[in-house]
Amino acid sequence: MITLRNFQGKMIAKAIRKGQIWENFGQDELAQLKEKYHYNPYANKNSNEKEYQVCLAINNLDKWASHFDLSQLS
Repeated sequence: MITLRNFQGKMIAKAIRKGQIWENFGQDELAQLKEKYHYNPYANKNSNEKEYQVCLAINNLDKWASHFDLSQLS
């Protein structure tokens, strides 16, 4: 089961197993997280604190997945 805490590790392991990254890397998993944690893309500092933290965490993971390069691990 994927969580906010283990997302990066699971995605790195998946990329290593496949020997590459692919278009839309991590997007299916991020969609699962968004549903699991009731992601609100409009959450801000004036929102519920937990909702805001989830929004920040998922946005950061999305940015990480978008910029991840398997060669960074070498």
